[in-house]
Amino acid sequence: MHGSRFSMFERANSGSTALVEPYRDADPTTYFEAITAITNRGGWVIRIGDASMTPLPRMDNVWDYATSNLKCDWMDVFLCAAARFMIGTSSGPATISRAFGVPISMTNYLPSATLYLAMRDLFLPKLLREKANGNMVSFEQQMSLPLSACVSDGMYKNLYGIEIISNTPQEIRELVEQMMDTLDGKTDNTAEDASLQKRFKLMTAERETLPGLPGFELQCNIGRQFLQRHQNLLPII
Repeated sequence: MHGSRFSMFERANSGSTALVEPYRDADPTTYFEAITAITNRGGWVIRIGDASMTPLPRMDNVWDYATSNLKCDWMDVFLCAAARFMIGTSSGPATISRAFGVPISMTNYLPSATLYLAMRDLFLPKLLREKANGNMVSFEQQMSLPLSACVSDGMYKNLYGIEIISNTPQEIRELVEQMMDTLDGKTDNTAEDASLQKRFKLMTAERETLPGLPGFELQCNIGRQFLQRHQNLLPII
């Protein structure tokens, strides 16, 4: 990335009382590898959010705007609109970037029924595991009702006995690197990658991941390396 470009880092939070649903939360320290990947390419990272969030440590080419005294409504919108790309979470600000055509790398995402991203966007879901037996929940189950529309921690844990697994620092960094490479015109997708993506998207169409749109697949791609690593969660064909 050129030094004049910057990326938005949305709301990843630790210790705040502002979020009442922890399944939407994310540990900011798990984003440090991704931040370093951006700054090593000459880019800047700006974190948005609110003053209740735990301040980030001082890092080169990083502005913790969320806790700065310059924070204001119009600047929130400007930064979301002017970024090279947004690193999003299960929160609202990424929708501002989308409205202005800014590419989104969505991380730690739940629930899948609200994943209305564009074709050039990327995402990582949080993985799910059954508490009773430790088995991982398949992508087909996760992208289907009722799990695709869970909107509280109580639904996951108490109704369906599901443990939520956040994205790892490596997974987040890989997604951000994939987005940067794509924006720089560097792609190394293989025929296997294309096949895995197609299997995943066809499954979302068949399972009506986007409610009310039967046969309509997710438009965004799931992270390439993430899908390679977890292809065992895809339906067997």
